[in-house]
Amino acid sequence: MTFLQALILLMLKKLNGSRTVFSIYHLLKGKKSSQTIQDAHLFRIGQFFQFFPPLKRRTFDAAVQDLKIKGLIRETELNKYTVTPDGEKELNTYFNHRPIPQYFNGLKYQDIAIVFWKRLNLLIQVLSNAIYNKKK
Repeated sequence: MTFLQALILLMLKKLNGSRTVFSIYHLLKGKKSSQTIQDAHLFRIGQFFQFFPPLKRRTFDAAVQDLKIKGLIRETELNKYTVTPDGEKELNTYFNHRPIPQYFNGLKYQDIAIVFWKRLNLLIQVLSNAIYNKKK
């Protein structure tokens, strides 16, 4: 199971068939709609907001389809899924070995993370140029 599949499984468990699977896609991409932000708070999945901004829809759909084929999720309505007992076991096994960092919170730190990453990249470039005496 991939990390993306484990996250989808975890969020499907929390949604418990209340929302379509596409609400997870929008959350992972960081769509700033009122519905997505409301779902993040209501179902306590805000920490995953903007977790995968470059995620492609076909990649997401393939991950969901794979979970369905493996019998880890079951479709209850059109595009609404619940986690099967086998899915629960896989989910527990996966996150027991690879826990999510305790202080990770995409909803809270989304904009700060982007600025931090850009500044870190700039710092690395400046230091690399200083080490190699490149002044241009």
